[in-house]
Amino acid sequence: MKKIDKVLIQNIIWVIIIAFLSYMMPYYVDDYQHRLSFLSGKLITNINQIIPSIIEYYRTWGGRIVSMFFIQLMLMSPRIIFSICNGMAYVFVANVIYSYALQEKGQKSACELSLIYLFLWLFMPDFAEVITWSTGTITYLWTNGILLFFGLLYYRDFCNQNRKEKKCTGYKAVLLCIGYFLLGLLAGQSNEAGASTMLLALMAFFVWKIINRYSLASYQIVGAIGMFIGFLTLILAPGNSARIQAVSDASDNTNVLLNYAYRLGRETFYAIMFLMIPFAIVITMYAVRRSVLSRFEKAKTISFIVFAFISVYVMTFSAGFANRVFQLPFLLITIAMAISMVELFRSKTAERVRQGITIFAAIMMVMVCFEITAGMLYSQSRNSFFDRQTIYYHIYDTQGAVSGNGL
Repeated sequence: MKKIDKVLIQNIIWVIIIAFLSYMMPYYVDDYQHRLSFLSGKLITNINQIIPSIIEYYRTWGGRIVSMFFIQLMLMSPRIIFSICNGMAYVFVANVIYSYALQEKGQKSACELSLIYLFLWLFMPDFAEVITWSTGTITYLWTNGILLFFGLLYYRDFCNQNRKEKKCTGYKAVLLCIGYFLLGLLAGQSNEAGASTMLLALMAFFVWKIINRYSLASYQIVGAIGMFIGFLTLILAPGNSARIQAVSDASDNTNVLLNYAYRLGRETFYAIMFLMIPFAIVITMYAVRRSVLSRFEKAKTISFIVFAFISVYVMTFSAGFANRVFQLPFLLITIAMAISMVELFRSKTAERVRQGITIFAAIMMVMVCFEITAGMLYSQSRNSFFDRQTIYYHIYDTQGAVSGNGL
């Protein structure tokens, strides 16, 4: 069987796994609220109700209108549609991560891709809340997928700076500008932590281009402008002020310095809890190959680690907080892991390492299937569901408002 077939089969398997878990995940907390129109309070049964609803949402609660549109669309649709779309979104993100590591490295390897999938499965922060829960996965996994794909377009140029490419002119240049601008709008409208981090990455990219006197393509500039506009619509939404006020009213501490000190401590605590093991794995893989890596190769790995921690601490300036924001830092660390992994596995002396990892990946895939099967059987015997790291304190968010707290 060809490698490409193994890769395809592996992707299909993971679409099925995530789609199945998404289908089995019941409506939970915010899902009950988001099924209702923000304007009328009525159950959304028609797509024509969604636009007025998200306009009211933008005015009264928050700026994430792109994710809210898809949340309400998916909650209105049959569960199977969301489940399949979510499985495909998960596989899309995994393959985008792999694409970062594959710049000029040749064909995809089923073994390497399997390790990315296992890394995501084992270390994803609050797995159920950002992978199978409707509101959570659309808000974070889907939008982070857009962010990473948008960033990949610029990262390819960063990796291929010595390659001479034909300049696009005429209608091709116009189409590229339109495509980059629209994708930039979506990326800027994703989520606050992710969009802030990506804008900083784009600034670094443009500074690097200018310092090294590399030419800038018009569509790259247009894409960055689109992202900045999308980001402004995200953070300047009228509803954000109402949300910030609600959080401030609920806080007992009015001292600004103490508030920020608490937030820094909070971010550091959860960063250690969620990212310490993935970070240690990446550093170990990097250290093994460090002596044979070029300065440029080292910079690629380190840059993703740096931006991962930047994306953690940009949330210090946000009044609200949820563990779900650690998905993007984790995905950036996963990219750093993938880059180091490809460098390690494709070296001339790594044949035994590849064989060992292939056996390990096969065993771990069996464990994944066992975990899902055992979890489903056990949860059904208790009249429950296979939650996989759902944080149950969220059920109190709807106490008194939703019967049964959504469980």
